[in-house]
Amino acid sequence: MIIHSLILFSFLSVFFFMYISKLSKSLFDHEITSLMADKLADVVSPEYKAQITANFPIDKIKAHYEEEDKTVAALNRGLAFTIFYVNVICWVFLIISLIILTRLGVNLKIKHVVIENIMTFTLVGIIEFLFFKFIASKFVPVEPSFISKEFLRKIQAAFS
Repeated sequence: MIIHSLILFSFLSVFFFMYISKLSKSLFDHEITSLMADKLADVVSPEYKAQITANFPIDKIKAHYEEEDKTVAALNRGLAFTIFYVNVICWVFLIISLIILTRLGVNLKIKHVVIENIMTFTLVGIIEFLFFKFIASKFVPVEPSFISKEFLRKIQAAFS
């Protein structure tokens, strides 16, 4: 049971950082980009574009927001290191436990258990990948116009 849980935790950790986090970021970036392109074109008519550009410090804002958010980056790095260290500590604990039990003469049939778990998690991994690739990635967590509405609300509040 411990081996099963540890393999599952390790698999899900790697799966999250190698696939899910990148997929989430990609989908979120695409959603924001397309919404801003579609909705901003509706709001900013050509006659107002020159006026807005002349009176709004677009270059300063662009320079400010091109940098990666340090807080988010630090939190994500911290999460990755925490998950990595928890995995390492658990695996070390398991290996030490297995060595102790083996020296005490307990027949654990570890090879059979590990092979069986690897086969199980290979199938589970394929199913999870397919699920996230073809189902979960299609889910839209917020109304598409939410970001545009919020953006416009903030602009209105700033100019009111």
